[in-house]
Amino acid sequence: MSQIKGIQFAAALFVGVVFGLLVSSTLYTDNYQNAVMHGINNKNAFVLLVNLEFESGFDKTRFERMFQMMAEYVKTNEPLTLSYELAEDDKVIIIERYSEKSAYLEVHKTSKDFLEFRNQFDTFNNLKISGRSYIESNLGYMDR
Repeated sequence: MSQIKGIQFAAALFVGVVFGLLVSSTLYTDNYQNAVMHGINNKNAFVLLVNLEFESGFDKTRFERMFQMMAEYVKTNEPLTLSYELAEDDKVIIIERYSEKSAYLEVHKTSKDFLEFRNQFDTFNNLKISGRSYIESNLGYMDR
């Protein structure tokens, strides 16, 4: 009798794990599922370059910490984002590359995490922001 209960427990555990996996898989966006099924297209990627100029080194350092957390979120949760990088000297530029423009407009730009990140920009003194978008030409290369 205890052997039957053990088998029932193992079966129930297995069903619970499978159910949990099925439920968690529905949390991914339709864009993610399309990317997996059809392959992520990085031809003619949508590129956004955002220039930031901070009033102080303190603000720049604080922004770098914020950006690092946002980049980790993007890497984990936005599979159609091809790259999300920070380049810097005395100024900062965010280099964002998306497999398609909708990955930026419908996924990244509307995510709760991005909106919270963007709202924090108001906490910086005299932050200067400018940006421009592009479509990659594919005449060169972005990775090997």
